[in-house]
This record gives sequence, structure tokens and C-alpha cells, in this order.
Amino acid sequence: MEKKSVVGVVSNNGKVLILSKRSDFKDSWHLPSGEVKQSEEPEEAILNRMKEKVDLDINLKDFIDVLKLPKSSLYFYECESQTKSVKLNNGSNDFKWINVEKIPDFISKDAINILPIEVKKRLKLHNSYLDF
Repeated sequence: MEKKSVVGVVSNNGKVLILSKRSDFKDSWHLPSGEVKQSEEPEEAILNRMKEKVDLDINLKDFIDVLKLPKSSLYFYECESQTKSVKLNNGSNDFKWINVEKIPDFISKDAINILPIEVKKRLKLHNSYLDF
């Protein structure tokens, strides 16, 4: 069975939420994400994972795209939070609300390059070093 995950492009007043994983890698930043449970649809899962992982009630704005990998699929959603108050619950040890133009300063080039084109467009990742 294919594994499904959801990824949130969560914004608040023009800033995007990024998280840092608990790992041995310094500054391992990423967009908030989580697995889709068997009983859920991806639209439901994105709301549930954001509540569970960062204690945010979000408004689902739009489905952006899906990235199909050999054994899994990542569903990307544009979301909006009414608050910047984040409570980390599991899997992350830090968070930041950053301006979109700062994303390349925190998220690796390799991680950015695998994002679907529509996600890159929404995040305004137009830098010349990115492969579109």
C-alpha cells in the first residue's frame, strides 16, 4: 500500500512556518508535514496533523500539488493560520515564521529542488540556482 503524507505551506501575515527536526543534523529545517492515516483523506489529514504537531487551527486555502515518489505520495496544501502561537508536540525541536525570500537560507537546495513546480511558485522560489 502506498504511503501518503501531507505537507503544509502555512502562512500568517506574509510569513511561512518552518520546523526543525530532532536529529543530529544542525539546522535541518522543513515545512510542517505528517502521515495520512488509513481512515483519512489528505484534506482531513492536513488539518489534523497541523493541530497535532504544532497545535495550530488552520484554514485550508488550496490544494497545491502532489509529488509522486516510488513508494509514497506527498500532498501539498496552502494553509493559513490566524495566530503565530505554535506549540511543538512531537518530531520537531524548533520553529520559525520566516519571510518567503528567506526559505533558501533555511531549507537545503536539494530539498527545494524536489518540490513540485507549483509549490515553488507559491513560495516565490525564483532564485537562479533552483532547477525549475
